[in-house]
Amino acid sequence: MEKCNLNWNFYSEDNAEKLPVVERVKMICQNHSLLPADSPAHPLLVGFSGGADSLALLLILHELGVSLRAVHFHHNLRGAEADADAEWCADFCSQQGLPFECRYLDTPAARKGGESLEQAARRLRLQQWRELAGADQSVALGHHADDCLETLLLRLARGSNVSGLTGLRSVNEVEGVRFIRPLLTIRRQELEAYLADRGITDWRVDTTNQHTEMRRNAIRHQWLPLMCQHPGADIGLFRSMAVLREDADFIDSAARREVEQFPEPRVSRLRQLHPALLARVLRYYLSRQAGKEIIPRGQALVRLRGLLTGPGDGGSRKVPMEKGIEVIIQDDRLYLNEGEYPEKPTATAWKWRECPELNWQGKERNWRLRSRVIKGQDGLPEKLTCRQENTACFPLQSLPETLTVRPFQPGDRMIPFGHSGSRKVKDIFSQAGVPIRLRRVYPIVCAEGRIIWIPAIKRSSFAPLDASNLPAEIVRLEVV
Repeated sequence: MEKCNLNWNFYSEDNAEKLPVVERVKMICQNHSLLPADSPAHPLLVGFSGGADSLALLLILHELGVSLRAVHFHHNLRGAEADADAEWCADFCSQQGLPFECRYLDTPAARKGGESLEQAARRLRLQQWRELAGADQSVALGHHADDCLETLLLRLARGSNVSGLTGLRSVNEVEGVRFIRPLLTIRRQELEAYLADRGITDWRVDTTNQHTEMRRNAIRHQWLPLMCQHPGADIGLFRSMAVLREDADFIDSAARREVEQFPEPRVSRLRQLHPALLARVLRYYLSRQAGKEIIPRGQALVRLRGLLTGPGDGGSRKVPMEKGIEVIIQDDRLYLNEGEYPEKPTATAWKWRECPELNWQGKERNWRLRSRVIKGQDGLPEKLTCRQENTACFPLQSLPETLTVRPFQPGDRMIPFGHSGSRKVKDIFSQAGVPIRLRRVYPIVCAEGRIIWIPAIKRSSFAPLDASNLPAEIVRLEVV
């Protein structure tokens, strides 16, 4: 999360003379490190709808010399109008000599139960961005200052906390995709003026954005114009966003520290938290377990708070969240259950000499385990003592000819390497950040009924190696 606020003081009555739009965007990119200092290996991806905001963003970044590629999404929602948008965007980029790509999304067909078309489109776009963006690529979006005002009022009407009210940030990461928003301090009218200065008065207009039965459109066309009839009202709103964002950053930082200090979501600890802190701590705990962002909302959060703070009967209690996700409170623990679990794999006998490689089907990862016999003096001692997560080494004479690879089972315990006492494997999973939904199908390597290795996490104390007195031959188990 961004730690420094945008300079909303651009909108002050004393600052009549502003820097040109391009210079301000350049300064924002520098102040917030939105763009890499050196030329990236891959171009910056720019969301390009063809509207004035994304059009201005594309041209400003091009003017700043940024290597970019425009990406347009056709959502299969507006018929001929959407076809015309895609064609216009392709023609414009061709005229400007800019790389362009159109991605077609069948939003109606991909819509899940309980999803609105808007939610389904957002989910599909994120999937596409994850596919398009490489390790060092960012995605630039054309959200501007007026979008921030609309979001403030929209989420205020929904009952959001300060983190929700100031949700648009200049840089944030969602499911591994880094999004940047260089225009957040630029007003819509300034972007249109920038385009007009360059002789551009034609861009695409989504006619559905005129339908005021949709709340955001009503805010854009009715609420904000009415409020801004009063001189200085919009300036006051920007100043409010600045101080609200400071409050949100402070509370979010406190929530992250809480989770770092107490990585296990204990109900007894959660009961001690201030309500403002509890909502964020729950969000971080649940997101950590799910492996993606989970934001408790509305009545689900109210009910969850009630169960956490009220007297418990010792039984298991469930709170449905949204889209098949539920939170389970049992004893002093809080768990996340997301949808249906896949079929649990069966235990596999691994004759590692005859079959050096073993494939294991997980829920979101296909594991490939490999065995190798190496000489004791090969490799660095720290590698051979198995402190690497993806490698576990054992004396050849201590390892049985057949190992068992099986899924995790409730109650599993293991003595970690370098420890004298056993630990619950579920606690090891939790510390390693393995989401609950993945634990059921996570491979566990056993020797004669004893857990000796949790791949990519931890080796056990079984048959420890002494770096000062290595055996002649060693078996190295690896994740490949």
